Amino acid sequence: MRAADYDTSCTTAADCAPVSEDGVCACQGAGCSNAAVNKKDLAKYAADYAARRKLCTAEQDSCALGACDTVRATCIAGRCGVCSTSSGCAAADAGADASNDAAASDAASDVRDGATD
Repeated sequence: MRAADYDTSCTTAADCAPVSEDGVCACQGAGCSNAAVNKKDLAKYAADYAARRKLCTAEQDSCALGACDTVRATCIAGRCGVCSTSSGCAAADAGADASNDAAASDAASDVRDGATD
């Protein structure tokens, strides 16, 4: 899945939600957020993610998931993105609205857990 397939436009970081561009099955690195989409497209992303998760075979899901890096959504030059909070978000904070949006984190957790409301 690619964030570029969804709306990634933004005015502020609050417009964005972290998502995963990795494969959806455990052995493909599923679940860790490494990109972001506009919240307007989060339901579409979640539905696509859930549909693809259903196609994972037992073998593809047999890998243990590692710990994910903690990220937060950013809006830089009108595009959603993420920065790693463990390595610091100084670069993102320097020229962008990188407010920490708890709703975006909750939405990303829902997507990772397969919830689609």
